[in-house]
Amino acid sequence: MPLNNIKAAIGFAHDRWRMRRDPIEYARSIGVTIGNECRLVSLSHVTFGSEPYLVRLGDHVTVTGGVRFVTHDGGVWIFRKQFPDIELFQPIVVEDNVFIGANSIILPGVTIERDCVIGAGSVVTKAIPAGTVAVGCPARPIKTKEDYWKSIVLHATYTRALPKAEKRQLLTERLTSSNNSLKADQQLLNTALPEINLPANQPETSAATKESIEIPVLSSDGTD
Repeated sequence: MPLNNIKAAIGFAHDRWRMRRDPIEYARSIGVTIGNECRLVSLSHVTFGSEPYLVRLGDHVTVTGGVRFVTHDGGVWIFRKQFPDIELFQPIVVEDNVFIGANSIILPGVTIERDCVIGAGSVVTKAIPAGTVAVGCPARPIKTKEDYWKSIVLHATYTRALPKAEKRQLLTERLTSSNNSLKADQQLLNTALPEINLPANQPETSAATKESIEIPVLSSDGTD
């Protein structure tokens, strides 16, 4: 094997090790601007493309496996015979508190504003407004953050801090049971979130619902 190929293989393996050891540090080392409390899941050599220094992530951003940030327009290839040096680049900005689902593609010039969810497999071609859930190809907002919260709150669990064995038992009992009632939801809420202090401006609910379950209210900053 030629020496250059050996060096390239060693360099590739070293980069893979760095990605696994500390993906945030690796991304910053190649030029990505990253805020605090971010997660990069299954980072790869192609995640941030050929111009990683044109990608900026805010605070509390999750980038899941298979996501790609594309900061150049390869379509200019069709003009290369006339303009051999032509290229087109645009930055990508992801603001605070954003989740980008698996295998999504973020195209040049896109800004994803704060408090957004990008559904898995989406192709984001233009700006996504703050506080929305966007999905599809091209990605379009389908609901607000508040509507998303309302759609999940009765089915959400507060089990992230539980030991794996206890979490498995709890989820297995709940999700394989035919009794998917509000009482079961109440038990889960009480298990992992024993005290829920509701603000004075809690939305009105029916008496039957109040007796069965207390629903956490989403605050203006996205925390319950």
